[in-house]
Amino acid sequence: MLSEIKNTDRLTLDSSVIVAYLINEDEHKEFVFAIWDKIFKEEIDVFIPVTVLSEVVSAVKRRSGSKSFSEEVKNLIINSNRLKLIDINIERAIKAADIAIKYGLRGMDSLIVQILEEYKTELITFDREIEEKYLSRIKKK
Repeated sequence: MLSEIKNTDRLTLDSSVIVAYLINEDEHKEFVFAIWDKIFKEEIDVFIPVTVLSEVVSAVKRRSGSKSFSEEVKNLIINSNRLKLIDINIERAIKAADIAIKYGLRGMDSLIVQILEEYKTELITFDREIEEKYLSRIKKK
């Protein structure tokens, strides 16, 4: 599956992919670990909206129940030199709103798409709604 990624040095990861790595019970574990291996080897830069930080930390807390693990995850994301946390300013928010209108995506999902379009990255997601509403439409172009 990783070999199917066209642009293997610049990615945008949806929260679902990050959580799948951190919570080892996910069905996509092998694929996710291959991606993170490349990230840790500094072969991939990951561009994500800063909102992913709270999404991931809250998902980890809910699924693990561990406050200390959630703190570790927060610090890992904040301090990683391979995860580029992109601030959401008014211009990006407007573009994300336009993406939400065009594709019918949820708010956080439209921010993910806005970042991948701005930074010309490839998106890795396990979110079926993003797959159906956005990725399937741009692949037809």
